Amino acid sequence: MKLLLLSFFILNTSMLASNELKWKKSSLFYQGKLNEKRTTFVFDVTNNGSSAQTFISGKPSCSCISVINTFPIIIKAGKSAQIKLSFDFKGKNGRNTAKVYLKTLDETFTLTAEVDIPTAVKISPRFLIWPKNKRATKSITITLHKNWTGQISRATSINKNISCQLKQNKNKLTLNITPAANMKSDRNFVIINGKDEKGQELEYKIDLIIK
Repeated sequence: MKLLLLSFFILNTSMLASNELKWKKSSLFYQGKLNEKRTTFVFDVTNNGSSAQTFISGKPSCSCISVINTFPIIIKAGKSAQIKLSFDFKGKNGRNTAKVYLKTLDETFTLTAEVDIPTAVKISPRFLIWPKNKRATKSITITLHKNWTGQISRATSINKNISCQLKQNKNKLTLNITPAANMKSDRNFVIINGKDEKGQELEYKIDLIIK
């Protein structure tokens, strides 16, 4: 009976203290830099309760994010702590959001990390369709990051009936693709070539459907 009462007392004390955990911010945003591999998010939390609080685990929403701190994370009464999350950019670009679910003995807190990961070369669209008997010029926009020092050099098709014209204006290129007026229906592609900042060859494929 005494053990039961003691357990009940500890649980209720923990719940009261848990409600006193105050986060400066539970959601953070980071603007990534070109060629950056990862970043660290720092979340500040204060224990305004009268007893220590303990985070016993942290479950990530995806493999790209992890908790740097070692568990258990104990925050004494009246003290503050920093919860640090590592966000891995590998294989990602554009806006990405990940969460970590931090657990105390009786409550779960959600921390949200959002990053905008820049792309060195952005191509849109990547797929073109010409309706039957329509052979007008269609355009592809190639946007280069302002800090990227690589280059896009040419665009070619293996089909001599498909014309490719590449025009550059600062950090933006326009690729005009025109099928010959008498070209029959075909599935084809255009290859955009260039070199990255280290001189390595780059190749991007644009799929074409000509009906």
